[in-house]
Amino acid sequence: MSRSSVVKRCIRRSVARFIKAYLGLNLFVLLYAIVNGYVNLVSLEHIVRVFKFSIFLLQLMLPLLGVFLIMEFLSISRKRNKHVLVKKTIL
Repeated sequence: MSRSSVVKRCIRRSVARFIKAYLGLNLFVLLYAIVNGYVNLVSLEHIVRVFKFSIFLLQLMLPLLGVFLIMEFLSISRKRNKHVLVKKTIL
């Protein structure tokens, strides 16, 4: 596999994990706020408040994307090292 395809795959996986984490946390917070009566989605003011909070949460979680990227690149490098070790022991 070429290096560029490995990098693209790492970035794709990291972004997918970040989106899952963001959407999961955002959904949890929104449902918690609706159930406890903090937010009423009928009012336009509350809808704007929810949207602003979602943007704030996205900004707050952006460093997590870097963590996911680092974890994915470390995982790939470990897999490559194991593959090279297996090749050397077989030969």
